Amino acid sequence: MAFMPGDGQGEMPRYVDVEWWVHPAQENKFKKRINLSSVIAPELIARVRANAQTTQLKLIMTFKGDQLEVKAEAYKWR
Repeated sequence: MAFMPGDGQGEMPRYVDVEWWVHPAQENKFKKRINLSSVIAPELIARVRANAQTTQLKLIMTFKGDQLEVKAEAYKWR
């Protein structure tokens, strides 16, 4: 997942909708709406913006059955 500079006039999206299946043959899919303000701290956004040429905001989603864990970190890629 990536947010481009033009998304939302330079602001972070407020929510991300996620859908997943535990097994491809499973008919029931799981859905969850993630409030990004509870995952991404303002300090993290400031850290990414301070060095936007080499730092990206990285969301890590871990799926465990019907549970979803979301973490955010600043990722230095250069």
